[in-house]
Amino acid sequence: MAPASSKKSKEKKSAAPKARRGARGLFGGPSFLGNLITTILIFLFLMSAYSIVESLIKPSTTIPISTVASDVIGGKVKSITVSGDSLDITYTDDVVKTSQKDP
Repeated sequence: MAPASSKKSKEKKSAAPKARRGARGLFGGPSFLGNLITTILIFLFLMSAYSIVESLIKPSTTIPISTVASDVIGGKVKSITVSGDSLDITYTDDVVKTSQKDP
């Protein structure tokens, strides 16, 4: 009786594997989708962290061009430096603010 049971076990092992279906078959295994999602989440985290750190290091002092015009008329501006479309305005109290030229 022992030889008959060993034949059945050999037959089961030699059977062809079933075709993969769904996400496992398309992407080569269950780990591809998990790795893809993990990679996207890591990039989102890094971009968010960079944005937060950048905003804390260099606080934005951008003002509208109309405010610059009214401050110039009021005599509050010491100097204006133009570089491209950016204006660096130095006030009489040595505060530096930036503005953008009109498009």
